[in-house]
Amino acid sequence: MRSLFERRVPQVLGIYAGASWALVECVAFIVDEFLLSPHWPRVVMSALLLLFPSVAMLGWFHGRPGRDKVPMAEKIGVPVNVAIAAAVLILLFRGADLGARTTTAAFELEGTTVERTVTKPEFRKRTALSRFDAGPGLAEEEFWLTYLAPLALELDLAADDFFEPVSLSVFNERVAEYGLQRAGDIPLALRRAVAELLHATFIVSGTIDRFMGADGESRDWTVELKKSALFNDGTVRGDPARDGIALTGVVDADVAQATVWTIGGTAATAAGSWSGALKDTADTKTDTSGVPKVATGTFHSVYSNTGRMVGAFGAKKQ
Repeated sequence: MRSLFERRVPQVLGIYAGASWALVECVAFIVDEFLLSPHWPRVVMSALLLLFPSVAMLGWFHGRPGRDKVPMAEKIGVPVNVAIAAAVLILLFRGADLGARTTTAAFELEGTTVERTVTKPEFRKRTALSRFDAGPGLAEEEFWLTYLAPLALELDLAADDFFEPVSLSVFNERVAEYGLQRAGDIPLALRRAVAELLHATFIVSGTIDRFMGADGESRDWTVELKKSALFNDGTVRGDPARDGIALTGVVDADVAQATVWTIGGTAATAAGSWSGALKDTADTKTDTSGVPKVATGTFHSVYSNTGRMVGAFGAKKQ
């Protein structure tokens, strides 16, 4: 143990561990920023772990103050370790796509070649949307909400190129094959089995219930989305500079993007924010009006200092 500290091996390994962590974080940032393959952080982490013996060897032979000769063990050990590390990395990530997560697709549109950047299929997150369970406070006539929640999520995430939803109707058809009643809760094991049949890597599920107070009694509540601005790209968002939030830091009842949470008839001060978008989901072959048919978005609201809420909303044009 004394020799290890004399040769500064623990110090070298500690510096190597810290530098390795910083390098992995840097690579993860670059991957997210430039939409590179998500495999790169694992490649870098694996390489750093595999090269650990070489770092320990260098610390042992060169950590002591003064000039040291390069021993035969180092001349052989370091190259062998590097070669083994390279071989292991090739075996682990041989079939992985280490390029960008997007590619360019070209198609003809009225005699003109149009190019578009699209997500590669292997990087799309195939997600099964499951009917939500009904909580004990939900009345039977409100069970339709258990179907609305996943539909709203699907509409809201439809614009995300990395999201590939398996629609609720497809999921329900598979569940019905197991003889489960439409109003019954779906066991997690069954959700996983159905998702596997549908080749979905992720599952979205949850529970819909009434808002309950500390006394266990339900509360009537609403969240009002205050005024906003509609932009040419179809997004609905506020302009903090125009509305004075950036100057005063105060959110009043008329500020764009604010929300007002009301519980039992008592409204909280306007706070939180929301954003959304208008989308045209009509069949363009029969409807060429270009009028948006769907509005979706997300919000978060605050009720004084006692409650916080996040949610999604969706609506169709009648």
